[in-house]
Amino acid sequence: MRIFYVFLLLLFTLSTTAQIIYGSSDYVEYHQGSLPVVISVPHGGDITPASIPDRTCNSPTLVTDANTIELAKQIDTSFFLITGCHPHIIYCNLKRTKLDCNRNLTDGACGNAEAATAWTEFHKFIDTAELLAQNQFGGKAFYIDLHGHGHSVQQLELGYLLTGNELNFSDSILNTVQYVGYSSIQNLVANNSNNLTHAQLLRGAFALGTLLTNAGYPSVPSQQVTSPGSNSYFAGGYNTANYTSYAAGKTVNGLQIECNYINVRDSYVNRKKFGDSLAAVLVRFLGIHLNINTSNCAATMPVSMINFEANTTECHNNLRWQTGSEQNNRGFSIERSQNGVVYKSIAFTEGIGNSTKTTFYNYRDLNAGFGRNFYRLRQQNIDGTFTYSNTVSVNNNCNNERVIIYPNPVKHILYISSQSNISSNVVIYTVFGQKIVEWSLYGNQPKDVSKLGSGSYVAIINGTKKLYFVKE
Repeated sequence: MRIFYVFLLLLFTLSTTAQIIYGSSDYVEYHQGSLPVVISVPHGGDITPASIPDRTCNSPTLVTDANTIELAKQIDTSFFLITGCHPHIIYCNLKRTKLDCNRNLTDGACGNAEAATAWTEFHKFIDTAELLAQNQFGGKAFYIDLHGHGHSVQQLELGYLLTGNELNFSDSILNTVQYVGYSSIQNLVANNSNNLTHAQLLRGAFALGTLLTNAGYPSVPSQQVTSPGSNSYFAGGYNTANYTSYAAGKTVNGLQIECNYINVRDSYVNRKKFGDSLAAVLVRFLGIHLNINTSNCAATMPVSMINFEANTTECHNNLRWQTGSEQNNRGFSIERSQNGVVYKSIAFTEGIGNSTKTTFYNYRDLNAGFGRNFYRLRQQNIDGTFTYSNTVSVNNNCNNERVIIYPNPVKHILYISSQSNISSNVVIYTVFGQKIVEWSLYGNQPKDVSKLGSGSYVAIINGTKKLYFVKE
């Protein structure tokens, strides 16, 4: 098994393949990062292949952790915005009815060979991610198993493998060798920069839960809520026990984070707010306790992205971005989504290639859908590798009767497109008011304008809408 990990390490370090690795049938995917943060998402998938029967062995839990994959993707974007780099993230895309990647192999796959393959790939990807992260950051890495809970108290439940009853104990008891030995951060207790105790790391002034609460997300344990008391609470599961310093021979610290639905997972806006807060808190947490400077991760990035933004004018969405430097940059694939989850490439803009100066780019999306549109850039290197930008969104409030004209300038074929596919009366005038031609159009019909003389023209649609275009 160790040979497998070394092979993957060499693969990621030396090869020129893409930074997303898929398991069999795309049931599992690993997004390789360059931060000392590894996030696994075992219960957010929705794929239900008929070839894998529903799990029935050993009284399984089958509830899906709604929106946890979407939440992890937002956390990824938030980390990139803050640091210029991505965490390592492993997703299980199979629905929990088919596979539970936070259980042992027997209970998780229930004897199905196809499910067992996906389970194995998921866990090998976690091992590989931790190995890569520790290799880059001097043996230091932080692991999060990301979940969602349905408990009535709307707070984050931080699971360090200590039960709710154990968190009710005093600090002096939690600081004993026995209870440190039960913890998923026992390596951090022995090796934190400020010599804080176990209890201080769990619920002191600079504990993760305290920092998150201060950021607006009530958490337990924390200085504000030291224990769950009699409330329901998840202490952590199979993944936390096997990929943190609780496991023999492991030095990675980490925990299970159970996210409440309201204000965290329930909408894009709330996922973005939480993702931004969690990323900022973890950057601070790693700096305080492990003396990790996450800004170092971007030192060798081939393209330094300064910003990426979007706005809308005249019913068109405008994208602008700039780079501080480029090395072997082939260019940018512009990807659009209507839901912030599924993206489609709509255009490609060539890069400078190599530059140490600020370079400005822009793209105008003439075919954006009505309402909110999401965009990201897939920056592609000459060697075939690629990275994603942060995600931006813009709300296009033009009504469904809007009309667009393109290309502009035009040489031969002109399109006058009504998004709602209504019949339109179109009259073409010169800028001096001379009527040239009148058309009756439906939807997006092409018109040959090659015989028009070079110059500027005005198109009047349905007697009210005025659009200008240039004939080359």
